[in-house]
Amino acid sequence: MKNVLVGTPNHNFASELKKQIEGTGDYRVYDTIVSEEDLFQVINKANEDGIALQGLILQSNLAKKFEDKRLDWLADILLTLKQEHPEIAITILVDEKEGHPFLAELVQIGIWNIFTPGKKYSISGILNSLSTPFTFSDVAHLRNIDPLIPWRKINRGPQAFLIPEKEEENKKKSHNPKIIEKKSVTKVVEQKVINKQIIKKQYRINITNQVEEYIGMNIERKLILVSSPFSGTGCTFFAHHLSKLISDKGVGVTYIENPFTPGYTYDRFYGKKNSADEYISLFKAFARDSQNNDLGLNITADDLMKVENPTHYWEQEGVRLIALNPLRESQYSEMQLDLMAFTKILLTLQKTPYVILDIGTDMEKEVYKELATLADHSFVIVGPDIPKREQLFTQQRFPGKLHQHSESSNIETVCNQSTKKITDNLFQEDVYVIPQLPSEEVFLAQYNGSFQLQGREVTKKLHSAFAPILERILPEKFMNGAVNHKGKPLRGFFKTLRNINITEVKGD
Repeated sequence: MKNVLVGTPNHNFASELKKQIEGTGDYRVYDTIVSEEDLFQVINKANEDGIALQGLILQSNLAKKFEDKRLDWLADILLTLKQEHPEIAITILVDEKEGHPFLAELVQIGIWNIFTPGKKYSISGILNSLSTPFTFSDVAHLRNIDPLIPWRKINRGPQAFLIPEKEEENKKKSHNPKIIEKKSVTKVVEQKVINKQIIKKQYRINITNQVEEYIGMNIERKLILVSSPFSGTGCTFFAHHLSKLISDKGVGVTYIENPFTPGYTYDRFYGKKNSADEYISLFKAFARDSQNNDLGLNITADDLMKVENPTHYWEQEGVRLIALNPLRESQYSEMQLDLMAFTKILLTLQKTPYVILDIGTDMEKEVYKELATLADHSFVIVGPDIPKREQLFTQQRFPGKLHQHSESSNIETVCNQSTKKITDNLFQEDVYVIPQLPSEEVFLAQYNGSFQLQGREVTKKLHSAFAPILERILPEKFMNGAVNHKGKPLRGFFKTLRNINITEVKGD
């Protein structure tokens, strides 16, 4: 009897498909996966159990998260699967109509068993495609692409993601001929899982529901993401001033710079003068390197010492800053700072309840996609630019489909250097408006290495613009005025350390 794997997020469809497949008497469904995250784990487990898989039957929405089907990522997965397991025939049931770039990429990588909408098929036809695959002539017409359908930012076609690590493993094998090929591939896949945080999200954060009492007030810890689909829109300006205004309300706040781009904040606030002589960012303390590739998940006393060491942060006008020192460190890669490393950094921030993570234009990075699911608020900064507005909303250059905001969404748009009249014409939904500020005032604040703008009217204008944003993210009592900083400090980011339990989730 032949073994097949079924991949679909639709439980009812999976159950009916399994019933019909096994009803033929010739096939057995080895397992059903509901997410692309489990695909390689299940295949590797079958290999370890000595079970040969003859086929994979999947739907094109297998990698869907929220409203994003992530078809480009699914194409990358299927290309990798073809390279690592060419013995497994692949049949895919798609919702996409002819002209979609995803279909063209499937043909390109040699997956020709494609059942498109409107095409009549039966369970016998699906199973027959595994043993007698479609020919190229059957699907050649799917290479025709509709240029109006948004696709990859840089269209280099599907990219296999195991090649670099596989080469490294092959080098290791050449020095140790006793290593078994199957185990090597398994190790490569699992390492990629950890580094990229895409195939299988390895870590679950279990946090007890509680709040911390702060000077007689209850306040929850919050992670706030600030991003922009375009450079030069004032994303960092917004994040800096939001941090400062939160601090002015008496709430401890840490600003974290994007470590994947060249350092900016260090020079912006005269880090050479205001930080410790040996300052190097907290990123360095938790980054992976060739000598320390396994950080582990336990929060240790040493970790807490790192985060409180003034050589890893400094405070500027009440805001704790974690920023690259361009004199001593270069920008990092996702291999060095993956989700686990970022999570440890966040969990060790025991002195400030609010953390503002300035990710700039890097929302497409996988670590930020994962952190976005943990964020309490996400502010997307745009400018009053009509062509870019069209790119953003019609071509969907930025994830999240921002034009579909609802009151319950934690993703909100901020239009910088604009007016209410402009945003009423540019956007259908409500957006926050940050006004155009005199360039001299902004320059003087930079020249002085300070958050503060000098002019009274300009400062009043800025505070007025940020007021509804602060009302959105701060407890009501904190909006009645600044709170005395000498009160009880907030201890912890998500929850106090004794209530944190991080576990590594093994494959099924």
